[in-house]
Amino acid sequence: MGIKIDEISSRNELADLLGVPRNNISYLLYKIGIDNCYLSFFIPKRSGGVRTICSPNKQLKALQRSLLFVLNNHYYNEKGNRNPASFGFERGKSFIQNADSHKHKRFILNLDIEDFFGSFNFGRVRGFFIGNRCFGLNPTVATTIAQITCYNGVLPQGAPTSPAITNMICQVLDYHLIKIARKYKLHYTRYADDMTFSTNDKRFPEHANSALQKIESEIKNAGFSINVSKTRLMYCSSQQKVTGLVVNTPIINVDKNYYKETRAMAHSLFSTGEFTIRGEKGTVNQLEGRFSYIYQLIDYNVQQGRLKLDRDSARIETIRQFLFYKLFFSLRKPLLISEGNTDPIYIKAALKNLYSAFPDLVKLEDGRYVYQLCFLKRNRRFKEIFGVSDRGADAIVSFYSKYCNMKEMSSQNGSLQMKGNKEKDYISLFHNHFHIPFSYPVILLFDNEVSNEKKPLGKFVNCLKLNKEAIADELKNKGYFKIHNDCNIYCVATPLVGEKTECEIEDLFDKETLEVKIKGKSFSRKPEPAGNESFGKEEFAKYIYSNSQSIDFSNFKELFNSILSVIEDFKNTNQNNS
Repeated sequence: MGIKIDEISSRNELADLLGVPRNNISYLLYKIGIDNCYLSFFIPKRSGGVRTICSPNKQLKALQRSLLFVLNNHYYNEKGNRNPASFGFERGKSFIQNADSHKHKRFILNLDIEDFFGSFNFGRVRGFFIGNRCFGLNPTVATTIAQITCYNGVLPQGAPTSPAITNMICQVLDYHLIKIARKYKLHYTRYADDMTFSTNDKRFPEHANSALQKIESEIKNAGFSINVSKTRLMYCSSQQKVTGLVVNTPIINVDKNYYKETRAMAHSLFSTGEFTIRGEKGTVNQLEGRFSYIYQLIDYNVQQGRLKLDRDSARIETIRQFLFYKLFFSLRKPLLISEGNTDPIYIKAALKNLYSAFPDLVKLEDGRYVYQLCFLKRNRRFKEIFGVSDRGADAIVSFYSKYCNMKEMSSQNGSLQMKGNKEKDYISLFHNHFHIPFSYPVILLFDNEVSNEKKPLGKFVNCLKLNKEAIADELKNKGYFKIHNDCNIYCVATPLVGEKTECEIEDLFDKETLEVKIKGKSFSRKPEPAGNESFGKEEFAKYIYSNSQSIDFSNFKELFNSILSVIEDFKNTNQNNS
């Protein structure tokens, strides 16, 4: 067992515990000054107005994250503290679960703490770490922690340590409010500054004023002020909301107006190239955040068994259209879609090694590599929304045939109709109907197995109804082929090595690299390698990336030249069409 935070008595010992150089804390506190380590900016609130975010610089944020780990480990793991009422910034909890706990209640009472983070001043933070029975820290250590975590004398909204410390300090208040809630047959939860009480007791309105007085008194005694304008008692006969979610419907949901506004924003973006949020010009990332919020609720209800994922529903279709637009039409760099999850790791490692030979694909800026390609992440959300669950390159074939296969479109009642219920031609929807230009090429990277109809590239060529021999010649001579003259999608295959007639991306590594031993195990390309004898592609990719400067990547040069040829062809095509 190592030393614990409540056993140390100096700033130097705190530095040792956090695993940072001893002069690091003093340098930040006194040489630079904590108040000079923050960048402040504003973000809009969903309810209107703006929220001030104070973001620490890289060095201070790293120190705060180390401190956060130590504080959480001591408070929750060692001391076993668990707060059933707190749902905000708690591991394994969310705003959706907070709302769900108040689902289908007769009455819901919402309260809001005014200037929540600003209520935790330097003295309060320091005093908590000295006086709390779980910490009881040395005053010098408590003072240092307060200095590290406070900005302009309070806990800043934007520092990684602030939410956890507010939850620790609020735990006593939460327990007092739980007792009051039980007395009035109420269920109580808190999500940061949002407090919610709910009940099915028919007689609650008779006791509501008495309960509210006791609750408000307890909150004020704890050093907080209530935002009276946000206090609401909601009846089941009208819409009930908890942390912005409607809870008296069959499923936990966003307000219908929120979805309609988001859908209208997307249509405006597709039609005009821009949209507004509360009168301000919006960004694609902001719109993605709104769609992610909507999908998060759909996913939650599916996981709870309250809803089946319907990929043909209007909401999923709207989300899918936006994600496709972001992937294919809102690019800031060429997009590479590869067969597996490890391929981008190989490519990034190779570019790190060969960066001086391929400055158009990777740059070294301030000691870090900046890739001039972006890579598609096939995460769970992507697979569920697009219905692409196949492993490896088969997913590329499935995705293309469902959403990119250029087909006839027809206009009915002023809107574009896609022929077929399952397949949707999003390329034509955005490029031909909305007249959105292609910004960068999309490159599909396959293993070079064009002649094998059972392999992904062979299947893909069949899907496109192309001549295999002609495609093989094109790949040999140019290194790529274009999917369709009227779109930005290209296909690149791994170059053939030596006398091979087929080639996977792993074949681009030399024999020495492929035969490397890790903890006595050998590399296996099989999806499920034998546990005690071999390791799989994920561990191999980690090894490649960690040792990128010592590995021979010479066989990747031809692949990168093919990618550069695609980028050049795209530029020339765009110039000729403009």
